[in-house]
Amino acid sequence: MSNIFYDMDNFFGFGKPDFYFNTPCKDMRPSYLSETDNGYRILVKCLGIAEVDVTLKDKCLNVEGKNQIEKSNFNTKVSIPISDDVLASLKEITYRVECGIAVINLICERKEQEIKIKKI
Repeated sequence: MSNIFYDMDNFFGFGKPDFYFNTPCKDMRPSYLSETDNGYRILVKCLGIAEVDVTLKDKCLNVEGKNQIEKSNFNTKVSIPISDDVLASLKEITYRVECGIAVINLICERKEQEIKIKKI
């Protein structure tokens, strides 16, 4: 018996599929962190989910959401550890979901510290 799912030259009778993905959020690493002018931005992959809950607990940013489309369940639960330095300067967290990506902004209050240099 042949298994048409794993026969990539006959993918369910449709022929060989061509896959190409170019995204900072991967299946095995569903979040991407970048620095912004006023803090940090975290992108979290949440395919098929229109709304997520974002919470901060135990030094972790938690992103969770679920949805059902055409009798298929979509669930996302991601916990991202946040450093003590970022937590100490964190002023606000804003987020939105756009095209299956949760865009989370960690708005930090950066403290300019003057470092004294003395010749001894």
